[in-house]
Amino acid sequence: MIEHKIHDTKDLLKSSFQELYLYCAVCEEVLIMDVCLLGCLLMFVIKESSSFPIIYRTMANITTTVAYNAKTGKYDVSPTTPFNITCFYENSDFSYTYGEVRWKYGSLTSTSLIFSPYQRPEPGFQVIPREIPENSPEDGSMSLIVNQLPSSYYSTGNSSAILFQCEMSVVVKDENDEITQINTNHSIEISVTLPLRFLDGETEIIANEGSDAKLDCRITGYPPPEVTWVRVDGITLRPSADHTEEILVLEDVTLAEAGIYSCTARNRVTPPISKNVTFRVLPKPKISIEASFESSQSGPYLNFSCSASQFESPLTDVFWSYNNVEISAVDDSRSRHHVTTTNFNDISGPIVSTLIIDPVEAVDFMESHCCVYTNIAGRTEKCNHLQARSPVIDALRSQQVNSNQATIACTSPNSLPPVTSIKWYFKSW
Repeated sequence: MIEHKIHDTKDLLKSSFQELYLYCAVCEEVLIMDVCLLGCLLMFVIKESSSFPIIYRTMANITTTVAYNAKTGKYDVSPTTPFNITCFYENSDFSYTYGEVRWKYGSLTSTSLIFSPYQRPEPGFQVIPREIPENSPEDGSMSLIVNQLPSSYYSTGNSSAILFQCEMSVVVKDENDEITQINTNHSIEISVTLPLRFLDGETEIIANEGSDAKLDCRITGYPPPEVTWVRVDGITLRPSADHTEEILVLEDVTLAEAGIYSCTARNRVTPPISKNVTFRVLPKPKISIEASFESSQSGPYLNFSCSASQFESPLTDVFWSYNNVEISAVDDSRSRHHVTTTNFNDISGPIVSTLIIDPVEAVDFMESHCCVYTNIAGRTEKCNHLQARSPVIDALRSQQVNSNQATIACTSPNSLPPVTSIKWYFKSW
């Protein structure tokens, strides 16, 4: 029991007897008239005494019907569960001139009244007893019965502990008619357990292949829960993904990561809850490129062909480039480049784009020719760099016609770019 005295507390209440009379008249309109009359008596005693000591004590004990949770180390209670808090005090051998009971709630730094002798208890609360009787027994107790904890007492999100404080204040007079005020209090923290509940969040997430995605599993409730993410199909999550956070972040997603993900929240007090999130990945176009060297009556030309398939959304653009410069698709007879694309708006079948280069020049073999397909999922590029091949001469002597004439053939069929000129030399051995 902690006890100390503060002397010479002056002017605690300096009101006139007229104010005292008005105060008591107001009390007559209140159901707890007897308590108010005791309050009037206390005011009278204070008026008659300009200075008296105040003794502060700690209650002998405080108990609650709320079960203690060894896992959380707190008294956890559901907001709909009734409970009691009882404070036990030890009295000295004074005769009480006046005594009153107060109950408060709040935090260690700030409290508000639940009940005092001058007001009704808040709805959902019951106080027993409502005052300390004159000449009460040496030891006693006071209880707060909570039938329904008001929602204003706790947060609707992640709650913290609520401090309940009991306080008994008595005025006593000893054999020498000296007045002493004794304030005794105690407090206890009660944690309100709030059911786990998912905040509004999307149950289907769509991301483009190669982008970053966030799967939402934000939760309210108290105590704060632990969160675990798994894939419903049993496939292990990538090691870089933190599967214990409310927001699951997937970076540079691949098609293989599409599927149904399950988030489970547990806090060891309230029942666990789970939520499924369907994750779709929109693939970029899958394309292939081929190049061939063709011949026509006008001469040799290059034929590049690009084909795209396996995409869920329509293409937004198809074009060719050379050395990072886009090749114009405008049909111009004066241009060496001719681009054609078939089935552009048909996502069911392959979309083929062709680049024909005619005539062929040596510059066409210096850099890569690239075809680019784009849709809402992103951009895919495939390139082909033709390697030039030096001429290889294949010279054969033809059948001798007569003793004065012979025919010799000289060819280089596999050179790239094609041979543009041939020169003959005579060399004698």
